[in-house]
Amino acid sequence: LRMLDLTSNKVGDSGARALAGALASNATLTWLGLAYNNVRGGGVRALADALHTSSSLACLDLRHNLAGDDGACALAGALKVNSSLTALRLCDSGLGDAGARALAEALVVNPSLTSLDLAYNKVANDGACAIADALTSNLSLTALDIDEKYVSLDVRLAVVSLLSRNTQFAHSTFAALRTA
Repeated sequence: LRMLDLTSNKVGDSGARALAGALASNATLTWLGLAYNNVRGGGVRALADALHTSSSLACLDLRHNLAGDDGACALAGALKVNSSLTALRLCDSGLGDAGARALAEALVVNPSLTSLDLAYNKVANDGACAIADALTSNLSLTALDIDEKYVSLDVRLAVVSLLSRNTQFAHSTFAALRTA
């Protein structure tokens, strides 16, 4: 089994914990889809713990759950040691600046994450600036989504400028500003 899509299956925290137990020792699963499953901080923390030992998972889709800043902090801790995850989707997951700052700290040392989706969260200038600072040393991230309504134009331009340095620059919600 390489891909498991459990989108909209009412997995919740208890299901996420069970999946985390299996993920910790699984060597073949590369994509796990848990969008729209009411997974909260406890379930996200369990998945983050599993990422500390997982060597195969490349994409974790937690869109439209309730990870919150605590869940983002746990995932950031995992990203500091995990080198297999290339895509993390946290769109509409109740994150704010604290979660973005934690993820930014992880980006400084993580060499594998290429795509980070933080759209439809309340990441504002503080969190976006932290990510921009992380991008001064991170050359692997090539796609980033952040809801622009909370981020000033100068910060958006800085993020896009730093992202575009990465050789495989693919996408940013601020991509239209690259020519501004």
